[in-house]
Amino acid sequence: MKFRYSNRLVTPNHNDYYKKHKIIVANFLPTQPEIIIAKKKNKTDLSKAVLYKIKEGLIEFEHKKGYLEPKLTLNKLAKLLHTNSNYLSKAVKRLKNCFFCTYINTLRINYIIEEIKQNPTLRLYSIKAIAAEAGYSNTESFSTAFRKQTNQYPSLFIKELENKQSSSKFLWGKPTEHFKETRF
Repeated sequence: MKFRYSNRLVTPNHNDYYKKHKIIVANFLPTQPEIIIAKKKNKTDLSKAVLYKIKEGLIEFEHKKGYLEPKLTLNKLAKLLHTNSNYLSKAVKRLKNCFFCTYINTLRINYIIEEIKQNPTLRLYSIKAIAAEAGYSNTESFSTAFRKQTNQYPSLFIKELENKQSSSKFLWGKPTEHFKETRF
């Protein structure tokens, strides 16, 4: 609880501070204390125009796959979208319900998962090369982000994908030596 006395806030619990500076708190407290209820300004509010402009910029950014740039930062993207980093950060929190880093990591991991599924030659790459394809400059950060999103490491994901595809080829592909027809 705070009390106002001549443009100064006095907190009754901090008597030691006032005694140290030769101020007696009791003299400052009025007989009928005014309780201060501070209204916090909602700092996450952005105008609709700014939010719309950033939203449109993010849609174009995703369409052009700008998230694959290895040295992408909040400031760089803010400059590309002709806004400041504070507005961009707040807009991403509001539009995507996550922080900027999580947003970029999600885009990168979703992209690389689709690429691995569609491009069998990408499965032959090293994890370092796959990380570079996804826009990561560090293999560890790529593996951590991949595991966070899929609950498995990239190498295990690729092995499971290969096993699924080889078993589906085996069952639905052309008859092989294992399934030669026998005549009686």
